[in-house]
Amino acid sequence: MNSKGIVIVLSVGCILTFAVETLYAQIKKGDKELSVAASFMARKAENQNEFATVFNVPIRFGIFAARAIEFEPELLFTKFKEEDTGFVFSANLAYHFSSGHPQQKIVPYIFGGLGVSNTFLFLSNTLYPERSGDHFTVLNLGAGIKQFIAKDVALRLEYRFQDFMGNDAVVYHHLFLGLSVFFN
Repeated sequence: MNSKGIVIVLSVGCILTFAVETLYAQIKKGDKELSVAASFMARKAENQNEFATVFNVPIRFGIFAARAIEFEPELLFTKFKEEDTGFVFSANLAYHFSSGHPQQKIVPYIFGGLGVSNTFLFLSNTLYPERSGDHFTVLNLGAGIKQFIAKDVALRLEYRFQDFMGNDAVVYHHLFLGLSVFFN
């Protein structure tokens, strides 16, 4: 996606978000959450002239088992150069530090989970053709905040540690920025 496309997507997201009446967080058992976020990473090895870039987009559909506990299945799409889009499918469990007070606008949370991936981020399967059919177990651990800007809409900022486990273990640290919509 070029810079013009990113600006358009962000602009539409802001317009839709701020068009909603501003209320506050009231998460409860049985609520559902649809969330989309993005992370852009760039890395340059000592022996390379150019940066390698990866664009990650996780899509989550969460279900609150209790006011503070949410099950969040997630499909994270990742794009490295001209490679086919990779994926990480994870089952995450999140704990929200919610007071339950209707005026609480910021809800911190922690989460953890396991997943499976068809690629390491930053590793081109064309450079490593012997890896093209491999799948990897992924450990997700993280923390973040949800800043409610309306009764059912929150901005989401999240740090995530990911460990792609196996013989060639690779660890990544991400910052994700996204939007969550809550409904019953």
